[in-house]
Amino acid sequence: MPGPAPVVLALGLAAAGCRVLERPLEPACVEPPPALPAALASPFAYVPALQPPAVRWEPLEQTDLYQHLRGRYTAPGLDAEAEVEITFELLLARRPGGTPHSGMAARPPREPAAGGLGGPAGAAPRRPLVCVMPILGGSYTIARWIARAVTERGWHAFFVHRIGDKAITGEEHPAELDRKLRATVVRVRRTLDLLLARPEVDPERVGLVGVSLGAIGGTVLLAVERRLGPGVLMMGGGDLPGMIAHSLEDSVRRLRVRLMDERGLDSLQALQAELRREITLDPLLFAPHVGARRVLQILTTRDNKVPTRYQWRLWEALGRPAALALPSGHYTAIVFWGTAERAMLDFLDRQWRAPAAPVPPAPGARPGLAAGDGGLRPSAAP
Repeated sequence: MPGPAPVVLALGLAAAGCRVLERPLEPACVEPPPALPAALASPFAYVPALQPPAVRWEPLEQTDLYQHLRGRYTAPGLDAEAEVEITFELLLARRPGGTPHSGMAARPPREPAAGGLGGPAGAAPRRPLVCVMPILGGSYTIARWIARAVTERGWHAFFVHRIGDKAITGEEHPAELDRKLRATVVRVRRTLDLLLARPEVDPERVGLVGVSLGAIGGTVLLAVERRLGPGVLMMGGGDLPGMIAHSLEDSVRRLRVRLMDERGLDSLQALQAELRREITLDPLLFAPHVGARRVLQILTTRDNKVPTRYQWRLWEALGRPAALALPSGHYTAIVFWGTAERAMLDFLDRQWRAPAAPVPPAPGARPGLAAGDGGLRPSAAP
């Protein structure tokens, strides 16, 4: 967890008048969001395995709070690709307790699905499971921070490793970004298939926490995957062409410079126009189908990596969900990590104790009313 330096910096920012702003949701309606159109759902479709694949388990760590494992298994790739190896990490909570469901006692364990999963299994009560969506690159430090914090509440957590060291390298063709998003979402869905069959996991209480690029992909996953309940989206944005044109993230900037040089483009507007023709799976298309009641969005108001105006654009598209605005940049948000962590865990806890928020109906179902926009838009938002 963050050390003393961020704490000192946080005190300095507080003394300078920096405030965390909370924007509660007051939904105008309680109907489910519109059904996801088949055209948006179909790129993320996959054929579930008839038999659970054999998972190769590797123990990483065991504490009083959790058992930390790494799992690997093979599954079909996208379209006509050969099989791919999927790596994920699972933290099984060991702490007694966990959030009761609607005031009821924790459910008793059930038998594993036929064929079992081959890995560790216990007789503990079934608990919530949180899917953590990692950031663009790095060693999964933040994903593990979140997963460990989740186990302190008595819940399980997992995250799926990225495809390659970095989700965006700067060398891609723009259409490859669609394909990487598709592959990421399908890998998470296949891993959910495995984990929801475990006797320790309550399949009716599955949440999501996504950070940065993980919040961008998490928005799509919340719309596509109906087994997910509440979601926390931190520093995610909408409008990928706009973000590529204006982000100062190193790999995104390399992508922007390379594309403009190769294509002879002389303006960011020209670049965005081309990207809008080539990138078809933007989170803004999926956000209206998530449901504002299911979401807590944590934004950073001085961000130039996922520029702040694109974070607010996602907030609008989601239906103005409950929001927490941190007065920081992208990396300096670590200063407010304790505040963000408490907010995300408390939000999931409240969601699992309260009646379930509406989940999008299956693609092709009769659309319901869109979620209301009862949140208050900050005056400083663009």
